[in-house]
Formats: sequence, structure tokens, C-alpha cells
Amino acid sequence: MNSSQPLPQPLTIQVPERQSAAVLPPIAAPHESLDIWNLANGDASESSLKRVHFDIKCRSVQNGQRSINRPGLEVDVVDSAGTKLYMTRLAQSSAMHGSSESAMGDLNVQRCHPEEQGTFPVAQMDSKLPIEGFSSSDNDNDVSRITSIFPQVAALKAIKSVADSLQARTIAQFDPSATSPQAAQLAFDAVQSAKEAEEATLVYRMASQGSSTSLGRYELQHPSLGPLHVSVSNRNNLFDLGSTGYRGQSPAKRGRIALYSPAVRPDHSIELATLDLESERLELNMEALVNFGSGFMIDTAVCTIMAVAIAESFRPENGGYHTYFAAPPSTPRLQQKKVQRCPSVRSTTSRCSSTKRRGLFRRPSKEKTTTYTEEKDSDSLKLPTVTKGLLRLLGFSFEAIVWVLSLGVKVLVKLLSCMTGEKSKS
Repeated sequence: MNSSQPLPQPLTIQVPERQSAAVLPPIAAPHESLDIWNLANGDASESSLKRVHFDIKCRSVQNGQRSINRPGLEVDVVDSAGTKLYMTRLAQSSAMHGSSESAMGDLNVQRCHPEEQGTFPVAQMDSKLPIEGFSSSDNDNDVSRITSIFPQVAALKAIKSVADSLQARTIAQFDPSATSPQAAQLAFDAVQSAKEAEEATLVYRMASQGSSTSLGRYELQHPSLGPLHVSVSNRNNLFDLGSTGYRGQSPAKRGRIALYSPAVRPDHSIELATLDLESERLELNMEALVNFGSGFMIDTAVCTIMAVAIAESFRPENGGYHTYFAAPPSTPRLQQKKVQRCPSVRSTTSRCSSTKRRGLFRRPSKEKTTTYTEEKDSDSLKLPTVTKGLLRLLGFSFEAIVWVLSLGVKVLVKLLSCMTGEKSKS
């Protein structure tokens, strides 16, 4: 045996490395929520915040009437301590789900103080819900208006700014309590000027006829910043959050909604706010929002994302809201016995034993025949109770009229007979 022959080397098996899940950035701390509160209120103009992430908690509001009414939605923006920063409420409609009345929703967005008890109203919006999709029949240039977004903090700042003006001090000399029409007009003009500068309109632009895709796009039309693009990808349905699928089906891939800044140059825009339903997170680009020079844009961006997410939740393309109807009761309210009838009374091969026992093959009396005919007709017609009562009343009235006429004829005949008898005697 040759000892110089090399020994065989052991086999090496390379195991592929397991791809680790993407590490999500941390959720915003309470002090970061407080910084955003101050920036949104205009109490601070500078911040070191970059991109801040929040958890999204969503609940449906049904009030035990899920099978009939259009449901509502509650969406909370929560930090790492579980404190709410924003609350979005879509009121439940009293109209039946799918009707034209249920296509309009009362959308209310509020901002919560991270350290104190209390909320600040951000915006109150009348939002259009595309329950049956968007249509261009009643719109201009294939543009469907979703809602208008006007941050309430802008109106508050406008009133505070005119409160120290020369015109306000002049009015205060004869109206210290500011209840005069001049004071009301001054505040109204201030709010109107703020609306002209800060009220944005969220619209949906439908695809043109020559377009390669049938999907439209959302757009935020801001009076000062111009149009801001809103991108929507995949399925965005807030009713999917926390669910494992619809009737045993695997849940569809959840989508993403992003609001972009106006493009400085083509194909160059920055994400201002992003809602990722896959990770159930909201991301705010505070560095870009603060650089706009207006703290009102923070509330506007959050309202835009929430309005688009709620509108997408009711679109038929995204599954919409599944309507469930309750099963009928196991025991009917009125148990009506079905009358068993024979196909032919004269048939000798009839096997209707119950009819034979009743003796219908015999010749009944006239009174019994009339009664049975009336019962058969009433059973076959099955008229409502009120109709039956009216028919019986009419029949009774007819019998009364016939009885009165017959009585009158008898009396008249009696009188005539008496008169003829007296004449014959005379």
C-alpha cells in the first residue's frame, strides 16, 4: 500500500444564508411627537427632526348594523409610548351602504397633545367615497373632487394676527367685547384670506381615453404651492388591517400611499408623507415639510394621506367594504298552513284522502257550498287584512241597502193594498 497517496477531502456543503427581514426604523419617541405638535401649531420654526415614523391603528365603526349601513372608520397615529398624535374619524352613515347618500362622508381629523389631555381640531371635511368608483358624468375635464382641506390652525393664526392690527384697536374703543358687526367682518375677512392661501383641494384625475392604463391619479391642488402628486400602489384598504383574509382567502399585498413635493425639475420630487399599509406605518419627512416655510403643511399632508386612504378603502377595485346580510330567521313570524288541494274533484284516481274524508264527493247543501266557495276564494286570493275588511264592509253595506229597499217595497205594497181595499169598500 502506497503511503504517499493523499487522503480524500471531506465534502463541504454551503448553506445559503437566510435573508433576514427588513429592519424597520424605530417609532417616534414622545419628545419627537411634542416637537411635531409645536411645529404644526407654529410655536417653533426649526427642528432637527428628519424622517419620523408612527404606528397606525385602525378600527371600523359599525354600531351593530354592519349588514345595512355604510360603516365608519377610526384611524390613530400613535408613537412609541402609545400616545395618539393624530386621530381621524369617518362617521358612520345612516344611509344604506351602496346608496348615493352613503357616498359622502363626514371626515374629522384632530391632533392630540402628547403630554396634556386635549385635542386640537385640524380639519373638518366632507369627503367623497367612491363606493361605485369615480365617474366623469358630472365632473369637469374628467376631474372628480374628493374634499377640501383647510387647516384650522391657519384660521386661528389669521384671527390672532388681525387682533393686534390698527383696525382691531380702533374697533375695540367702542366695542371692547368684539361683538359688533365690524369685529365679525374683520375676523371673517382674515379667515377668508387664510383660506385663499392655505385651503387645498384633493381631486382625482381619471385616465384619458387614449391612455394605456385605466387608472387615474390623485392630486392635491394647493393655492400657494401648486399641484402636489399623490402616488397610490397596490391594494389600499384600511379594512384589511388586522385581518387574515376574507372568508379564508389569503390577504392581498397591501399598498402604499405617498404625497410628493412640487418637482423642482422633472423626475425630481421628495416624499413628504407616506402611508405603508404593509408595515402599518406613517412616515413624515419633517425636514422637507419644515423647509416649505409654513407649519400648516404638516397638518395638510396628514389630512391628504388619510383622505386618500379612506377613499381607496371604499373603491370596488380594492375590494371595497364587504356587505354582509343577516340570515333569515329559522322560525317564520306567521306560519301559514298550505292548503292541500286535489288536481280534479271529479278524478276517480285522486289520492287525496283528506278530501275524501271531508266528503267533498258528496253533493253538499246549498249553504255549505256557499260557505266552502267563500273560504276557498279567500284562501286562494290571500288578500291583506285591510283589504279583506274593506270587502266585508262593502258586502255588509250592500246587504243593508238590499234589506232597506226590500223593506221599503214591502211597506209600499202594504200601503197600496190598504188604499185599494178602502176604495173597494167605498
